[in-house]
Amino acid sequence: MPWNRVLAAGGVAGLAALAGRYAAGLARADRSWPGQVEARLSGLGEVDEVPILPLVERLTPDGSGLAGEPGVSTMP
Repeated sequence: MPWNRVLAAGGVAGLAALAGRYAAGLARADRSWPGQVEARLSGLGEVDEVPILPLVERLTPDGSGLAGEPGVSTMP
């Protein structure tokens, strides 16, 4: 038996196993999704503008003694 046929058969079997595993995971994810969806929000209204107060600054003035850090932290 030539080795190229053995390797080809093993590759096909491996791809079939991966496809089956993918299909099973996809079905499991589809079944679990409806239980995680929260109820829709209603009666929130609307605003003209949203002020955002930054709590953490990345850049600070030299000699201020303040330590800056990268990232975003805001309080609406």
